[in-house]
Amino acid sequence: MKFTDKLQFSSRVISDGTLRLLSLLTVLNDPRRKGTLCFEEPENGVHEGRIPSLIDFLRDATVIDPESEYPPFQILLNTHSPKVMAALRDSEIVAADTVVSVVPATKRRSYRTRMRRGFSAMGDLFDPERHLVRAEVEKLLQYPVDAA
Repeated sequence: MKFTDKLQFSSRVISDGTLRLLSLLTVLNDPRRKGTLCFEEPENGVHEGRIPSLIDFLRDATVIDPESEYPPFQILLNTHSPKVMAALRDSEIVAADTVVSVVPATKRRSYRTRMRRGFSAMGDLFDPERHLVRAEVEKLLQYPVDAA
């Protein structure tokens, strides 16, 4: 039997989702980790019923340990998934959308990107240019174009 024959018998297939989670676990279990982890679409390859557990796991990885000699660790998620958004706390959400302004006299349009934080509306403290409520997050996720 040749060496290549042995490889054929011992090969296994690992799904993309499993590879992504193994990579994530490797980073999160490094005791010397520091800085920021940017994690695009954490829902890819994960059964939607497991997404709340994944978000809890990520949240736990950012807890500051006063005994640790290492600086705090931050995780930034990028998602369009309503399941991921539902698992996040309002204070953990930052949404980007585009605002179009039109000058009536010239009909000239200008565009700007608006970054807003999730916020539970509390009377006069709510500023729609800086904050958004959960219902608006849900609405942004339903747009047929890339609005969020």
